[in-house]
Amino acid sequence: MRPRLVFSSARIWLAYALAMLVFGVLIFGFLRQQNAAAEAVAKAAAQQELRLLRLAVQQNLERSQYRAASDLVQAWGVSGTQVVQLRLLAARGEVIAEYQRVQPATQVLELSDSLEYSYTGRATLQLRYDLAPTIAGEARFSAGLIGFYLLAALASAFLVHLNLGRQRALRRLRHATEQLDSYFNNALDLFCIGEVAGSLRKVNPRWTEVLGYAVAELEGNSLLNFVHPDDQAKTRSMLARLAEQQSVASFTNRIRHKDGSHRSIEWVVNPRERIFFAAARDITEREERENEIRFLNRIYSTLSETNQLIVRCQDESTLFDSICRIAVEFGGMKLAWIGKEDPSSARIQPVASYGERTQYLPQIVISSRADLPEGRGPVGIAFREGQTTFVNDFAQDQRLAFWRERHGPDWTWGSMASIPVRRDGKTYAVLSFRYGGPLLYRQDPRCAA
Repeated sequence: MRPRLVFSSARIWLAYALAMLVFGVLIFGFLRQQNAAAEAVAKAAAQQELRLLRLAVQQNLERSQYRAASDLVQAWGVSGTQVVQLRLLAARGEVIAEYQRVQPATQVLELSDSLEYSYTGRATLQLRYDLAPTIAGEARFSAGLIGFYLLAALASAFLVHLNLGRQRALRRLRHATEQLDSYFNNALDLFCIGEVAGSLRKVNPRWTEVLGYAVAELEGNSLLNFVHPDDQAKTRSMLARLAEQQSVASFTNRIRHKDGSHRSIEWVVNPRERIFFAAARDITEREERENEIRFLNRIYSTLSETNQLIVRCQDESTLFDSICRIAVEFGGMKLAWIGKEDPSSARIQPVASYGERTQYLPQIVISSRADLPEGRGPVGIAFREGQTTFVNDFAQDQRLAFWRERHGPDWTWGSMASIPVRRDGKTYAVLSFRYGGPLLYRQDPRCAA
């Protein structure tokens, strides 16, 4: 940023006053010169007029045409708008001819010129010239120039005032913008400004911390490019509400992290015409805890019902069937099944099941042996190691790659859990749950059936 010189209002007004003072002195000097020049021009014009009249009168007197000389003086006086008095005097002071204007004059220039006619004739021509029109014209010019100066001074003062006000407003705006930028950039939440069409105009650095993308990778890009495929429809619906100038609160969708995972984001969005302002928060961990609690509540409910069932039921087959039914009806699972090992083949065969897609169970090959690929899944691990195993993402967990390749999307679930069933200190069977969404339950080494 280039350095800026910031002047105080007092200094600016002082500089303005000095500039106006200098300008006023210059105008005053110019007016003095102008008035002096105008008076000099008027005096020169009067002298020229007197010389011309002297020549004309001298010719009449040389011909002894005194009457013609008198008429000439009268006619000259009448035709001259600024002639106050015109007199032709003989050498002894007698008046040969005279013109006197009726209106009085206050600013009078007096001139005289002598003339000779014949051999002995002497006469004097006197002229009183009215300078009032010249002075009045200069006064009007001076008044106009002073008026222009005052108007210019007022206009420039107004401009200075506006400029100072603009500078103050800009300083306040800069200060407010710096505060807003500081709040925007240091906020713990995800802040962004975007278009209701979906494009992100500005995001704060918190986006990089939560989602891993650089700010430049997000700005100018569409929000929809980062939304989970299953949340595209409701995100588009949210943008449509913003386009209708409806605020949105407590809206949640999943946004893709740069590492390929997804984060749950909760939004509060307010539109302003074609722009929206949003504050969002990463609630992934909160959702995990809530889902964990819901999952545990379902498990506790299932265990409670199972304990009551064990007390009442004496037949293993009926017991296993009832456990699977309870897991689905009380535990909220999509599918529950129990498998036992066939010692001759080391395969874990379903002996009880309940829920969705049970028809696929006979097609699933699962082994208890770790040296076979069909034995390296969660069920085989739970049977061999006697520990509960969890799969939070059925489509991504590498332990299930063998079955995804063989059975495709028909055998894809959200998540699963496999719990070893023990008898006499050894694993006797495996209870396996399938759940439509993520279990989001962290593996605990103490979780063993």
